[in-house]
Amino acid sequence: MKQCRICLQEKEYAGFYPRDSTVDGYRSECKNCCVEKSKARYRKDLEASRLWQRENHRKKLELNPNWHVEHYAANKERMSVYNAMYYREHNREKRLDQAKQWAQDNPGMANANKKAYKAAKIKACPQWVRDDADLMWMISQAYELAAQRSKTLGYSWHVDHIVPLRGERVSGLHVPWNLQVIPGIVNMSKSNKFT
Repeated sequence: MKQCRICLQEKEYAGFYPRDSTVDGYRSECKNCCVEKSKARYRKDLEASRLWQRENHRKKLELNPNWHVEHYAANKERMSVYNAMYYREHNREKRLDQAKQWAQDNPGMANANKKAYKAAKIKACPQWVRDDADLMWMISQAYELAAQRSKTLGYSWHVDHIVPLRGERVSGLHVPWNLQVIPGIVNMSKSNKFT
């Protein structure tokens, strides 16, 4: 445990950025305080900060014209989660309207997608699970937890299949030990991929 010099809270070492020049190898400010300090510095002189960012970006491109491609390839998972979260936060209403409009314009496809998912879910739930009341109770509890978290926290939570029901390379089962309750944004960004 280490105390942040700004907010004076005791936090685990994982809550601090590393710094080789210090005795314990970590900064004296926690990550949250570092972020807030950086935001304040950026906002204080907005034009100079933006000019520095443009100049820094230009230098990176001069040194390596394929910088964007390499950076994205090295950080694909993290960036896809961030991009999905950013897009959903800043375009939530627009995205909902687009989804509703697409469903209205393509009712056959929308219904086919729903039916295909439900059929895969039914097929992926073995008979021995459906016959066991305790296992079915555990599955229902996952959905209740997702609904409760969505209501309490104010953003969408989904029941996700760890091994997707309709994965590209592997398909899982609709059983309690293949379910996890995660934020909807994370679930949507991972799609039906299995890592």
